[in-house]
Amino acid sequence: KALSVIAIPGTFMAMMGLGFLPIDEKMAKIAAPFIDPLGIPFQPFVAFLGTCKILAGLSMWGIGPMSDSVARIGLMLCSGCAAYGHHVVGDIIIPPMVYFGLVSSLFVLDKSTKEKKV
Repeated sequence: KALSVIAIPGTFMAMMGLGFLPIDEKMAKIAAPFIDPLGIPFQPFVAFLGTCKILAGLSMWGIGPMSDSVARIGLMLCSGCAAYGHHVVGDIIIPPMVYFGLVSSLFVLDKSTKEKKV
């Protein structure tokens, strides 16, 4: 459940997309490889992505509208895309890849915990 802190940056992303916070130009460059080819404007994209991260974080606590598995897969997809975007702009990709690994490890840890309970 500690990985559900993704709801915090998700909140800032949603607020940025809704115009309550200024646009982070570096974040726009990181998102560009995914949204520019499709012609998606940055603000609606980041509002949607931020909302998804909030809902995924809540779902990891059993509060949100989706299952843990769907939340984890969505967060892994976000992390993988973030790593690629960081690579494109010349940043290090370690932080999003570490988060990807942590979230994906939950699938293995859940199985081992269920096996021990039986």
